[in-house]
Amino acid sequence: MAKQERKTPRGVILIATLLIIGAFFVGGVGSLFPSETLAEFNQPRSLLLVGALVTALLAYGLLRLRRWAWFATLSFVFVNAYFLVLGARLDGGGEYIGLGVLLAVGGYMLLPAVRTVFLDHPSK
Repeated sequence: MAKQERKTPRGVILIATLLIIGAFFVGGVGSLFPSETLAEFNQPRSLLLVGALVTALLAYGLLRLRRWAWFATLSFVFVNAYFLVLGARLDGGGEYIGLGVLLAVGGYMLLPAVRTVFLDHPSK
């Protein structure tokens, strides 16, 4: 029997591309900025570098259509949305664009056609 080839949806490719860009940006900030500058913004270098690595791993899983990447992406969206809302309430700022992007990503990942690509086929 011939193996059925799964096609990666374009939206998933876009999300993975944005994650890779973010990983390079955060990794660059974490590796290029001096420790004093990072301390001013209360950002430990190790946290930035680990965050960049995890984000790149998530992008890889999305591009390879791994089941764990679908669940991890939804978790990533919900956790980041929570902290955006919490930060907006504490700071009084409006992070509406970031929250809109996160909700769009979460909604897209929950579409039946996208969910099927990740969940209806066994992952390797």
